[in-house]
Amino acid sequence: MPKPPFRPFKPAGAGRRKKAVKATQRASPEAFPDKDAAGQFLFQIILPPSLRWSFISVGKSASTSTLHALYEAEFGHPLTADLTPLHDINPDAAIHTLPEHGIFGRALHQGLSMPDLLALPQLEQRICVVRDPLERAISGFRYICKSHHLKARWFARERFEMDAAVGFDWDRHTDTVQGFERFLAFLAWQMDASGVDKLNGHWRPQTAFIKPEVYRPTLIGRMEDVPAYFKALSAQLGAAPRGADYRKNPQADMDISVFCSPAARRHCAEIFAPDYEAFEYASPLPGPD
Repeated sequence: MPKPPFRPFKPAGAGRRKKAVKATQRASPEAFPDKDAAGQFLFQIILPPSLRWSFISVGKSASTSTLHALYEAEFGHPLTADLTPLHDINPDAAIHTLPEHGIFGRALHQGLSMPDLLALPQLEQRICVVRDPLERAISGFRYICKSHHLKARWFARERFEMDAAVGFDWDRHTDTVQGFERFLAFLAWQMDASGVDKLNGHWRPQTAFIKPEVYRPTLIGRMEDVPAYFKALSAQLGAAPRGADYRKNPQADMDISVFCSPAARRHCAEIFAPDYEAFEYASPLPGPD
């Protein structure tokens, strides 16, 4: 496919953005309890200048790695421009700022509703990545603990709320199974108090984030087999990766089974029940004898 000339994205006007939000909510009222939920959903949909794919970026599910692969597929070379994030604890956060600089776009900022995206004739792929819900929750917990250790502003609100709502002791509970259980209790509390769409995207249930019945993904990558996912991604976009290291922002390896207490497994089974069903992951609860 010939490479289109690059033109930076320019944001649509406020009126067009409001129309896109209203159209998205109107098309799927059961998925969006309010305009904020519909707007946040459109904000997370990333688009390239060619408009031949879209990607919904789910936290703790290889989003950084995927964006690097998509950049290379779109422009034919790896991203080498860099910056130091002000607040983000992801050392490879530069790739996530491309929509801010007009290199990639966001459906919301371009005034594109979900019905618009489904109708685009050149949009060949709608891409998302999923992960085992228990492993993703553990990864999210380790990430918020890392933010605490760094005294970063990243997740500051959630850290303060965890302290107040579930008595999370940041001196004793970080990086422990007891802390993970309290973290899950916090997620359950927040879902009950504010609704699932208010959870931070790094641990919001994936079905609530992706809304597969609305987004209708054509390619669902699985973190359990990243090589196969990237192979399929490259094949479907017609641009093979050219040697870039796609494992970006990895956490230090550890035996995560230390977090898998019966209480934690039970909490995960309850909180992420839609994810286990929608993406066919095995339940974290022990089966019958």
